[in-house]
Amino acid sequence: MTRTSDSSLRRSLSALALALAAAGAPGCAQNAIFELTLDLPPRPAALPATTPMYAFPQLRAGTAEAYMDRWAGQDPLTGVELTGERTTMQISVIGNSDIEALPLRLKTQFCVDPRCNGFGDDRGVPIQCVEFARVFYVGKVTSYPHEITVVPTATACAPADVIAIDRCLVRGCRDGDTANYCRLEDGTHFCE
Repeated sequence: MTRTSDSSLRRSLSALALALAAAGAPGCAQNAIFELTLDLPPRPAALPATTPMYAFPQLRAGTAEAYMDRWAGQDPLTGVELTGERTTMQISVIGNSDIEALPLRLKTQFCVDPRCNGFGDDRGVPIQCVEFARVFYVGKVTSYPHEITVVPTATACAPADVIAIDRCLVRGCRDGDTANYCRLEDGTHFCE
C-alpha cells in the first residue's frame, strides 16, 4: 500500500513553485509547470524504532552548485517521514522562459530531521541525485514519476552517480502513455 502526502505538504510545494518562478522575470506572462511524483521507499527495517528518517527533496534549475554542497536559499519543502510502507510525494514546480531550457536538478537526502538540520545531518547521510535534461516548456504541463526503490547507501554524488533523465522520458503534450515523448522524425519533444 502507498501513503500519499497530505495537504500541508501540497501547500508547501506551492511555495516552492513560486520560489522557482520568482527567480525568473518579474510578472512572467507565461509559465511552464512540471509535476514530479516521488515514490519514496519504506523506512529501513534495521533503523532503531526511536530514530526517525525523513526524505528531504530539493530542486534547482540550472544550478552550478555541486550536489554535495549545501544548497543556498530558502527551500519551502519539508521532508516526509518514511513509514513501513511506500510514500508518494507530489511536487509542482513552476518555471518560465528564463529557465525553460535549463536542466533541473533533484537532490533527495535521507535525514533524522525533516529539513536535514539535525545532529549529523550535515555529513554522511544517504543521498540520491538526479538531473533532468529538460522539463519546462512555456505554456505546457509536463510530468515524471520518479521511484526511489530503497534508501540509498551512497552518501555522496560523484558525477558518475547522478541519475540522468533524458528529456524524451518526461511526459507531456500527448495523450496516453508511451516509452518516448519525442518525435521519431526529428527528435523534438512533443511539447516543442
